[in-house]
Amino acid sequence: MSNVMDKIETQEKNYNFKLVMILAFLLVAMSFFAVGFLYAQAPGFELLIKLLAVFGGINIWLLYYLCKKFNGVVNI
Repeated sequence: MSNVMDKIETQEKNYNFKLVMILAFLLVAMSFFAVGFLYAQAPGFELLIKLLAVFGGINIWLLYYLCKKFNGVVNI
């Protein structure tokens, strides 16, 4: 019975990791689209720098979270 529970837990971790990877890809794609779209209508570089800082911080945090998730999947 323990092997069945371990297998289910492993599959759940793999599923969660794949889901987070897909969501991370979508977030990064949307952030680059938003920066490009807003920059196309912005008159100066000040807005671009602020947007890049905000989205860069979010994407860096997301990369850190993905690394933690990956370690959880690998260290089963």
